[in-house]
Amino acid sequence: HQVASGGMIAAGRTSLSARTALVGDSLTEQQYEYSPVYWGNGLNGGKLKVVANVGVSGDRVGMMLSRIDNAYPSGLAGVGVIGRINFRGGTNDAADLTPIAPLAPTYTALLNKLAGYAGIVFVHSVPPRADGAINNLVIQYNAWLSAFVAASPTRFRWVDDCVNMRDGSNVQLTPYFIDYVHFSPRGIIQAGVDSATALSESIGSY
Repeated sequence: HQVASGGMIAAGRTSLSARTALVGDSLTEQQYEYSPVYWGNGLNGGKLKVVANVGVSGDRVGMMLSRIDNAYPSGLAGVGVIGRINFRGGTNDAADLTPIAPLAPTYTALLNKLAGYAGIVFVHSVPPRADGAINNLVIQYNAWLSAFVAASPTRFRWVDDCVNMRDGSNVQLTPYFIDYVHFSPRGIIQAGVDSATALSESIGSY
């Protein structure tokens, strides 16, 4: 039996569709031809099917919100049933030195919209930065995002796939980045390895 989330009920079990979308900025759109999501999925047997990537380089969270209901590839309209969305956003907002307080309502609106498109939204952490002022905001963003996810655990999952890209003071470890913003090949693989556990908890029943 099909259910509203796009999944099905079979033999007393509920499972979401394996169809998956990526939402974000250049870290999602480009990834220099790769993405940690593909590595994390691959380490779990490639069970998810990525059918859409609506990352746009340079986007702020508000820009993502304004386009997310557009037709694909700008937004998710018309993509069809999606079981899970992988979201990462906030890197460019931090670079603009936008505090979390005015950004929080925009984050909230966007995340709730994403939850309307999929059964589960994986919220990936904002990567650390080398600039101290920007990185302080990144730390605040991640604290807010993880708390938001914790308040709605049936709809969201927190994926801190940058956990090993920071030192003990949350400062960026440069080998994982090529320009202090985007992941290096080493960073992409590390993020994929660290996201694999979260994906395993969600797709282990496939």
